[in-house]
Amino acid sequence: MVVLGASISCSCSCSGSNVWGDATDRTYGTNGTYKLSQAVNHRRTVTPIIRARGRGRARGRGRYGAAPTKLGSLRDPPCRYRKTARQTPKPSMSFHSKMAPMRSHRLLACDGGGMRGLISIEVLAKLEKELRSLTGKPTLVLADFFDYVGGTSCGAIVAALIAMGKPMDDIRTFFISSCPDMFLKARLWERWHSKFRNDALSARLRALFGDAKLGSDRLQTLLMLVLSNASTNSPWPVCNNPAAKYNDRRLSDCNLELPLWQLVRASTAAPTYFPPEVIHVGIRPFVFVDGAMTMYHNPAFQLFLMATTDVYQLGWEVGVDRLLLISVGSGSSTGTEGNLSPQEMNILYHASRVPAALLAAAQQEQDFLCRIFGETLEGERLDSEIGDMHGHGIRGSRKLFSYVRYNAELSRAGLDWLGLPNVDPAHVHPMDAVEFLDEVQQIGVALAERKVKPEHFTGFIPEERKAK
Repeated sequence: MVVLGASISCSCSCSGSNVWGDATDRTYGTNGTYKLSQAVNHRRTVTPIIRARGRGRARGRGRYGAAPTKLGSLRDPPCRYRKTARQTPKPSMSFHSKMAPMRSHRLLACDGGGMRGLISIEVLAKLEKELRSLTGKPTLVLADFFDYVGGTSCGAIVAALIAMGKPMDDIRTFFISSCPDMFLKARLWERWHSKFRNDALSARLRALFGDAKLGSDRLQTLLMLVLSNASTNSPWPVCNNPAAKYNDRRLSDCNLELPLWQLVRASTAAPTYFPPEVIHVGIRPFVFVDGAMTMYHNPAFQLFLMATTDVYQLGWEVGVDRLLLISVGSGSSTGTEGNLSPQEMNILYHASRVPAALLAAAQQEQDFLCRIFGETLEGERLDSEIGDMHGHGIRGSRKLFSYVRYNAELSRAGLDWLGLPNVDPAHVHPMDAVEFLDEVQQIGVALAERKVKPEHFTGFIPEERKAK
């Protein structure tokens, strides 16, 4: 059993290692594969038991549970972690330790993408595995390596859990077991406002993060979450940097006092998909929607700015050997329509196409900016004109950071390149097709195996952390 603020029991015979508060045993196969299910491709049932704290959801009361949910043949990706017996959890540290002077800093940015966030999770699981091997620390988590983590929408969930010091195995388990509840159809009379309900998701987030606030010492890294304030029609990237202008605890509306679960919920409130989230900042209520409704669906460049520019009161030093930015996407799915007729482009056509087109353009623009100002170590081709930007930038200027971008192209050609001829692009383009979550996971595993290489980040491991 893995405990994530709520109990999650599996129908398989595994017993997960938990560094979230108690230590239990992991179950491994003979080849060292970590078994969340009884076998690869074996159908499994995960029964989430929600113990909602306090009054349950943000508006209203009650306890929310979830019946056993069939998730198909989701796989546990191959891994070769050293087999370990019962382990004592390491003492937690606060994000304040990340603000001490250091020779170099490491940033991690997680894109939005709904259920396709599982692609990011599998990539990050491979990254965690490689870091454990390089450092010789089998219990290392990504919060031990990264100093500042940021996320938008489903990426906000992943970023917040990483900042809390959670291992990727547990984050994967939470995400897979939660997806059916995240995309629980709204009642018929509610569908004028949103396609899905928010009560079960709110309850899960409340159970997961408890009473932690943005300024909580339980966060082990600096954290940036992207929200869109519908009341002011403006992007709200909020962070736990104590020196930031609106994080002064003397203020009655200090951002550090905002509930963490509610900020994450607001960042995932995609219009037409989920209801908005109302957060009281001081005495004033604001209506928030998905952070992907801003230019920061991909939050990588904004995270860089918040870590380095003087207006954000952090001012980390720049340089290709001083700053590493790893950006993880959840798949690109723009596609082409070669036989499109102008007569087809009516109001309904634009209503269904324009939001996705704007999200894709914003995502690529942020990636492009990172490649202009950063030294690109890894990243797929952006387009046929500018390529992948390796070795290119602004003439006469120096690069400000080292940049790594992991993302998958969800076209037929992109999936074939990953060695996935049996994955249907139509199944993995939507952000809410939970019934095809196993195919999404296959993409994440294949992308991680092809793209995540130790040379992308070895130079940023402090000497004292490297394996002797």
